[in-house]
Amino acid sequence: MKSEDFKTTCKEWVGDKPCQIQKSSEVINCKDCIKHTPYLGNTLIMEAGGLGSILRSTVVSKELKRINPDWRIQWLTHEKGADLLKHIPSVDNVILT
Repeated sequence: MKSEDFKTTCKEWVGDKPCQIQKSSEVINCKDCIKHTPYLGNTLIMEAGGLGSILRSTVVSKELKRINPDWRIQWLTHEKGADLLKHIPSVDNVILT
């Protein structure tokens, strides 16, 4: 598949495997999907401190998601921080440093 076959702005996009819509329907790639739901904005939070600092900072992502529910909230952090953030519902994606 080519990169233009995917809609990386979709809320269902998981990147490395088919999304739930693709799994439950006959859609082969994102290009043909009629249920594309794009993020309307993007926020990147960078926090590579200790786990306590990251946990305290999750209040920011929760409030940003409450104010802008159609925005993607991403975090740039280390591996231990990523393990913590996978349990925070307001975090859409974690990028490792």
